[in-house]
Amino acid sequence: MINFRCLRFAAASLVLTVLAPLPGYAAQGSWVASAPGVRVAVPERETRSSPLAAGVSLASDARIERVRWRFDAPSMQPVGVWLCHPSRCIPLSQSFGESAALAGLPASVPLHFVFRLPRGGRAVQINGLQVITDYR
Repeated sequence: MINFRCLRFAAASLVLTVLAPLPGYAAQGSWVASAPGVRVAVPERETRSSPLAAGVSLASDARIERVRWRFDAPSMQPVGVWLCHPSRCIPLSQSFGESAALAGLPASVPLHFVFRLPRGGRAVQINGLQVITDYR
């Protein structure tokens, strides 16, 4: 006979183990932001997304530790992509990933994506714009 009490305990323990943060990995805080999709239509001209910002006020001394991003773009159409902070931009080589290249910059200011079609590129719709910013 199956002991359902033990089975439930084992399942709960497994879930807690998987969801528990790794030591030294969890940031003091995180914010998630999404922006509407953009149509990138003019070759060699930058198209900016709407700002992606924390939904709450952060302390002025909050600093970025790591940023994760994702967006949905057609894979057959080459598009230059950057994730930008008012202080600097980082080039993105894929539609999802993470980087510590903005570490140390203020976490309380909005980020945005910049897209650019190469010469001769055809219009493309980019959707699913999202960032997750970990800060301390």
